Amino acid sequence: MILGLYSFVSKEENKKARLLEMVQAYADAMIEKGRDNYGDLQSPLFAAALDRFGMTLGSIENFSEIQGVRKSDRSLGGANPQEDRSLYAILYELTEITADENELQKPDAFAKVVEHMINTYQLTGAEKYLRRADYFAWLGIDLFLADGNPLPMATNQHDHYEAITGGPDFMYALLHLYQKY
Repeated sequence: MILGLYSFVSKEENKKARLLEMVQAYADAMIEKGRDNYGDLQSPLFAAALDRFGMTLGSIENFSEIQGVRKSDRSLGGANPQEDRSLYAILYELTEITADENELQKPDAFAKVVEHMINTYQLTGAEKYLRRADYFAWLGIDLFLADGNPLPMATNQHDHYEAITGGPDFMYALLHLYQKY
């Protein structure tokens, strides 16, 4: 009986871990390949429609009509932060759940999130995005600048400054946030 209970608990833990893995894979794919980095003018926003296999922008020519969705509501070839609100929520919550992951400990990850929130605030005017930018900015400050040194740490585990880990990007994001106040 104890072995059966252990087996059940083990299967449930595996299912739980698998759920988190799927959500992390989605978030990682969107951050790495789903950003608006197409064409001459690029932004840190997420593309609204992507080919799932090539991670390329969708268009009316290669994405068929979706019954019940108005053509004018689709953002093919562009971004729509309003439709990405759950993605932003995922990024927030994953930051808290996986706070010990290396990518989340480098200043560049915080810079990207702060910039995303500022851009979304500018597009929507919704104050909640500016508040989230502020939240992540101060979280990054606590991790990389808490010792009072003006140079951000390379990571929260490395006490030196190294530009490659995104310190300048983080400081630039802080400047952008300052300009929004």
